[in-house]
Amino acid sequence: MSRREGLGEPDRGALSSEQEEKLRQFKIKTRIDNEKYLRSHPEIDKLMSDFLRFATMSLYFSPLLGIQGECVVYSVCVGLCERERRSIKA
Repeated sequence: MSRREGLGEPDRGALSSEQEEKLRQFKIKTRIDNEKYLRSHPEIDKLMSDFLRFATMSLYFSPLLGIQGECVVYSVCVGLCERERRSIKA
């Protein structure tokens, strides 16, 4: 298995069995809470959809416009943040 950049090897003995189980339960609860939140706020889905569409289009057109990769991500974020609130509809 390849090692991801910036991550060390897992420390298998760092947590006791009880701590591992508590951590597992915490992760499950957090995922459920996050899912409930996202489902109760449909505008977030729209924002994410707009971001991905805009980012994809920007990445596609950036070489044609001579824009470097880092600038594309920044410009996508700025472009989305500068939109008027009323233009975001669920």
